[in-house]
Amino acid sequence: MAEQAANRPRLAWLKPRFTIRGLLWMTALVAALFPASWFVWFLLLNASTAWGTHAVLATAVLLAIAAAVALSRDGATRAFWSGFAAVGFVYFLLVVCNIAAHGGGGGGYVFDREKLVTEQWNQWVYREYVMPKLMPMPGMRGGYNVGPGSPAWEDFEQVADSLWTLLFACGGGLVSLVIWTTGPPRPARGADNGQS
Repeated sequence: MAEQAANRPRLAWLKPRFTIRGLLWMTALVAALFPASWFVWFLLLNASTAWGTHAVLATAVLLAIAAAVALSRDGATRAFWSGFAAVGFVYFLLVVCNIAAHGGGGGGYVFDREKLVTEQWNQWVYREYVMPKLMPMPGMRGGYNVGPGSPAWEDFEQVADSLWTLLFACGGGLVSLVIWTTGPPRPARGADNGQS
């Protein structure tokens, strides 16, 4: 009976209830999305080799910290950060690091990251919003010169992939948290489970 009472609060947040506190939290979340989206856009439009290198490094460090938090905590905290780290590392290794690009010696693709929706989205955003700012090179048909303040495609892609990694990692953390919450009840830590 004590075990059921201890695990009951885990399911409480899944039941939708209208409260003033919940309304204030949702308002704060929506208000935070505007500066966050502006900051993401700022990062993408000002991408450079140094910026991209720091973005990849910061993403890798954040994923490592998430794994350390998942190992050192328990309960809902462990559930969220383990999902964050697992999904983030998979996307980071396959897309950002591109470790599975070529098969062993055959030359064929094991994992073609260019076919991903995220990569298609990156290319579309670059083509629609960054390319018009690039200056056509004189004497070259279809050639573009990166103007001052305009990011090169490689730098733009590196920053965008780092941001996609963090977005998917957050999604993985939330899915892991829902799986943990809806799972079977667990005994409290340190309980003897009725065995003496």
